[in-house]
Amino acid sequence: MRLTKRTLKIASILTLSFLFLPLAFTNCGAQPFQTLELSSLVPGDAPTSLSHPSSDKAQISTQKPVIGNRLYAASVIRDVFTNQAGAVLPGLDAELNKWVLSRLPQFGGGCDLYSSASGRDCGGDGSGVNVAPRVDTTTVRQTYTIKICENATSLNNSMSYVMSRLGIAAGTEPSNATVSQLYMLYYRTDYPDTNILNMLVQLNNDLKANGENVEERWRALTNFICELSDWQNI
Repeated sequence: MRLTKRTLKIASILTLSFLFLPLAFTNCGAQPFQTLELSSLVPGDAPTSLSHPSSDKAQISTQKPVIGNRLYAASVIRDVFTNQAGAVLPGLDAELNKWVLSRLPQFGGGCDLYSSASGRDCGGDGSGVNVAPRVDTTTVRQTYTIKICENATSLNNSMSYVMSRLGIAAGTEPSNATVSQLYMLYYRTDYPDTNILNMLVQLNNDLKANGENVEERWRALTNFICELSDWQNI
């Protein structure tokens, strides 16, 4: 069963709002604005800009997040859709192979020709052996992430597996606590901050106001968190 067009539209708008919101708060300097003390100037000194710190100030170092490879991404998604009895959602492994595990250049993680008798890990192509263990995220990787998220949540009985994984009964209304639990399945125990939690709760409220049933709302929440994709950072 696929998400309804109304559900996807609202979820997509909120996803884009979340991804681009930080851009609105970026100023032109990495450090706080400084005040010029005129008494400290001596003849011949050039005054420091009132709006930007001096160029010889130490720069704040930035470090790229470490992004998990295809094996990590697949393991997280597989865990979300594994019920408390340890059964994996039927059809999920085929989707993971199609959109994550076989996409070595985009997700990273070299394959092993000897991992199985059939050589399935390399798909019959030895070139994957030399793929880097980890690679930077790309637009193509994000596209494949969206595909696996949508396809996994659209599989038959997908929400019953997610609800079982959360330890709650089918038909349970989303709450701050259960939505946080869902978030933590993807982010591996990281609790959502207030802004993210409020956004997820508002998504549920908007969908409920639009007449979506409990299952569809859980589906939208699961898909929304999955498509954020920074859960792939380790």
